[in-house]
Amino acid sequence: MSIGNLKDYGNKGNNFPFQLKVLQSLNDLPPKPVTPIILLETSVGRLRDECTSICFANIGTVDISLSFDDGNTAVRIPPGISINMDAGDNNDYYREDTFYWEADAYGPGNLLITYNQRPQ
Repeated sequence: MSIGNLKDYGNKGNNFPFQLKVLQSLNDLPPKPVTPIILLETSVGRLRDECTSICFANIGTVDISLSFDDGNTAVRIPPGISINMDAGDNNDYYREDTFYWEADAYGPGNLLITYNQRPQ
């Protein structure tokens, strides 16, 4: 891509403003990827980090209880099910204490949690 006063069949006239905006938007790209944090939970807990994306996977043989509102309500997740959540935009994130789980709510369970911390 060149920046200049170009004329072609598709864009007759000056395309400098468009091309400049495209190049400036490269500064808005997210920082390099971070190493995900992986937890294996077998009891009750809550995520005390702000995160931009998170995955819950029930890798056990019994249902687990999972809450997305700090334990106010919960859903029952059967074995073999995973839930992936992404906050979306670069500036969006899940606040700390959003996620609460009981891996042992219905017997000895295994909950695999993978998440990316919010960059500071």
